[in-house]
Amino acid sequence: MAAPSSSRTATRLTHKPAIVVPSPATTIVRIKLDGLFGLYNYDIPGNGRTLSRTPVLYGENGLGKTNILRILFHLLSSADKAGHRTALGEIKFRKVEIALSNSIIVRASRAGDSIEGAMRMEVVRDGNGHEELLGAWDWYPQDATTRETTQRWLAHLDPTEARRMATATSTAEARSELESVFVRFLAKESDPLVGETVFLAALRAHVPPVYFLTSDRILSSDHVERRQYAGLSTDPRRMRPEEMMAKGREHALNEAIGLASRRFSQMGIGAARKGSGSTHTIYRDLIKRLASRRSKKAPRTAQALEELTTRLLALSSRYSLYSQYGLAPNLDGQSIVTLLANVRQTERSVATEVLRPYVESLTESARDLDAAYNEIHTFVSVVNGFLYDKTLEFALVEGMVVKNRLGDVLQPKDLSSGEQQLLLLFCHIALAHAEGGLFIIDEPEISLNIKWQRRLVDALRQLDATKNLQFILASHSLEILTKHRDGVVALQETASGR
Repeated sequence: MAAPSSSRTATRLTHKPAIVVPSPATTIVRIKLDGLFGLYNYDIPGNGRTLSRTPVLYGENGLGKTNILRILFHLLSSADKAGHRTALGEIKFRKVEIALSNSIIVRASRAGDSIEGAMRMEVVRDGNGHEELLGAWDWYPQDATTRETTQRWLAHLDPTEARRMATATSTAEARSELESVFVRFLAKESDPLVGETVFLAALRAHVPPVYFLTSDRILSSDHVERRQYAGLSTDPRRMRPEEMMAKGREHALNEAIGLASRRFSQMGIGAARKGSGSTHTIYRDLIKRLASRRSKKAPRTAQALEELTTRLLALSSRYSLYSQYGLAPNLDGQSIVTLLANVRQTERSVATEVLRPYVESLTESARDLDAAYNEIHTFVSVVNGFLYDKTLEFALVEGMVVKNRLGDVLQPKDLSSGEQQLLLLFCHIALAHAEGGLFIIDEPEISLNIKWQRRLVDALRQLDATKNLQFILASHSLEILTKHRDGVVALQETASGR
């Protein structure tokens, strides 16, 4: 078997690629897959098009939709010792090439006609047809015996030498052949752009975070912190399969709600700390203003005071919104305006100087609180747009809870399977939205009624209003497919790209 190779020769560099932060707007624009299961070749989306921000893969059962999603996740994920390459190696395919909107191409290929075993993986930058190699890794399965691994190495490197090894009759001859091939192998591995470390570094530098929500609703990602649970309170051996599934969903939803609540709380606390001026700063500014009043031409007091009171009342309205989620205390600007109306004309210029630093501090704080409020409010509004007779609430201290119309707090087990799946999905999106990246979802319609399926993609886009994420879906739902025809990608075989 010949060594895996790219269809185009990549330019080699003499230095390691610089580690840069990829743009959160980076998306997948094309997927070329050759020899999936040894049967199917795909060019997605095909016909010279590029993938949209929310493509929906559609095809008959058995055409490989889930395996395509798995390939995307495991090939693009950069964590080491996380099982990504082992999982990728278990999928049968000949070659895959993933093109990103930042001109980066990530590919994996196997030698000759092989659809199993060793792979050559590369990260390259495509500059108008001229490729610049950023990192490569010749990966081999680790579960083979020493003899089997040696044979795979030999076959991977040089088919002619491998055949000679197989037919050698002399032990000395076989040893000599083995040593010569290993010398070339070690020389190849000493290339500064080849190896696990440089390949994974190139992925981290140029590929955005990847999240994969599987059909069993387990979120996999190198970028999501996992909380550890003590386990099931009941011995699993004494539980029916459906009970184990229910407990698993309950734990997964508890985890997602907890992590999303903590993210919203940290975001709100950070905004409040960043934006609020300290008492020292406000009074220092006030004293500076009063000290300099005599040396400056007095402002038009009535006009300045009116402008400040107008701003204060507008800020009161904004702070009443923040207070709904505990981001800031409610601001009673009207009471201050009423007090100012009773200030004597001779003292109004002083009142103006006292009020100005206070209003400016509130304005600065509001700018930082706006981002936190908008994200939290959008999340709460989207979720509540789906729920019936129940309401999702969030508070900075208490976190996220669901209540029925009587005000009773509901646990995840009290929600329907569809409500659980929906809340689980939306919480995961809230977590992924922070860093941006690629969010892969297999069968998002699971447990959702027809009405919810019809509204789902719009809800995903609404939760990601800043377009940090690209959603890549695989679905059988006619409600999703017919409502979003512009994003549907039907799996159709193409000629082999070899």
